Amino acid sequence: MVGRITTHLRTSLFRNTYLLVIMRVFGAATGFIFWALAARSADAGEIGRASGVISVATLFAGLAQLGLGYGLVRHLSSSKNPNGLLNLAIVLAGAASLILALAYLLTMQFWSPELLSLRSTAAGALIFVLLVLSTTVTQLLHWAFLAVRQVSYSLWKMSIQSVLAIALLVALRPYMSGYLATVTAYMLSTVLALAIAFWPFLPLAQPGYRLSWAFDRSWRSSFAQYSITNYIADQLQRAPDTVLPLIVIEYFGPGAGASFFVIWTLGRSMAAWAGSIAEALFAEGAHDSAKATVYVYKSVTLGLALAGGLAIAAIAGAQFILVAFGRAYIEQGVELLVCVALSGIPTVLVSIWISLLRIQDRLRAVSIIMALNVALGMALCVGSLRWGFIGAGVGWLSAQLLTLIGVAWWWRWQLSKSSLLDQPTAAG
Repeated sequence: MVGRITTHLRTSLFRNTYLLVIMRVFGAATGFIFWALAARSADAGEIGRASGVISVATLFAGLAQLGLGYGLVRHLSSSKNPNGLLNLAIVLAGAASLILALAYLLTMQFWSPELLSLRSTAAGALIFVLLVLSTTVTQLLHWAFLAVRQVSYSLWKMSIQSVLAIALLVALRPYMSGYLATVTAYMLSTVLALAIAFWPFLPLAQPGYRLSWAFDRSWRSSFAQYSITNYIADQLQRAPDTVLPLIVIEYFGPGAGASFFVIWTLGRSMAAWAGSIAEALFAEGAHDSAKATVYVYKSVTLGLALAGGLAIAAIAGAQFILVAFGRAYIEQGVELLVCVALSGIPTVLVSIWISLLRIQDRLRAVSIIMALNVALGMALCVGSLRWGFIGAGVGWLSAQLLTLIGVAWWWRWQLSKSSLLDQPTAAG
């Protein structure tokens, strides 16, 4: 038995999957503690505004990455100048994040009037800019670690950030309002963990790396084309986690927005844990495209086991999980949590298929599937909010099931013409 487990873990596909799952479970657990402490030490309105600010920062971090993370995973291993390619990605993403953060502060009265207090002081505006910048770069470094198949460094980075966020929240709360303490703790923990990621983690993962202005001139190469094409699909994938909480704040107010943000994030985290197998598949297939189709079948088996187990855990333990946040969260969110966790089962299968399409450079298919999935999911969620949080949960679950049915039908149609899985993949 020990020998079989050891052999299983020696396969980098499974090993990196488990590291990603551990990273996300630990991140969710510490995030659970962070938001529980915040919810217990401040009123719902303050926590709603804080969650709104962090949602905006996460949204802009995704926009600012310009799809460069996917480009790194697909092309870093084959690049003649990987350190220059990393520098190019970091500087471009950092510059984009600063532009987006400043533009938002100047125009936020049109987009988020509930969050106008963010720019009432210079300190608040600076905290927001630093939060957007550090979140952008730290997410990009996760892709860099994945590209070199050294996910353990991402785990360490995230663990340090999560623990620091809790410690800083406890330390800052006596001296700041609940809203400001929450946002400041989140920002400082991200900045400090990012500094550690740059040194010593990144040079260990990518030997010889140092941050500099020495760029790889690949912006006009296949790296740039791949990154830009993936950019839209990447934003679509992030939209439910960043846009929906803002819609709920405007629809129901900051108090209900706080409840939705916590419950939705927890449920989506469960789906993301199972989806780690698709992320590991992408890294492995990009490194060795000849073995991609073999990895797909292994990924489906493990992905279904992870998603099914987490869905059962959510059904059995939703009330016990949410009790830490208070009675209001139980009354509003048990059904939402269960629905979003159940959606992980169809989502993981769609994600595995999308990873294979990315490895094969079938980016138009990726964009179409993601666009239809997210558009349908957002439409059903928002359209069902009239029935409360459970309506949003049922809407999202229905959208994932419909997407899976559509992808399965398209797959059968492709197989009727030629074997999609046997098509030669593009060279890295």
